[in-house]
Amino acid sequence: MRKKKLTKTEFGMNVVIVILSVGLVMAACWMVFNLVLVKYPMGEQSFAYDLREEKYLQLVTDYRINRHEGEEDKKELQEYYAVAEYFRTASLYHAYEEAENYEMSEMYKQKAKHAAQNMGDFADFKEKIDLKLGIR
Repeated sequence: MRKKKLTKTEFGMNVVIVILSVGLVMAACWMVFNLVLVKYPMGEQSFAYDLREEKYLQLVTDYRINRHEGEEDKKELQEYYAVAEYFRTASLYHAYEEAENYEMSEMYKQKAKHAAQNMGDFADFKEKIDLKLGIR
């Protein structure tokens, strides 16, 4: 069977279909990138919700997103950031303590103590975090 030669019109239509298909795939990739991969700074409501629901790991994630986005100097979020930092450092302290790496555990214990001093109105969450992590 012989292959039929494409006319200029058919060839042009095929080129247009390929270009549109590539454009559609690129637009879908851009949309996924913007919806999934790009993080936006978190506001006080997000931090308050995380704290109220005791979602400390999410609090740390929100804090890191804000640091990455250059939002770490917001005065109204400093106490939330201190709670997030306390949870992160207390978790690491506890992990190193359990692993009997006393040098690292002491370092994170000091960092956790420093973060606890900056918790302000949220100082009562220190005990909740300690209880959750099993810190004596």
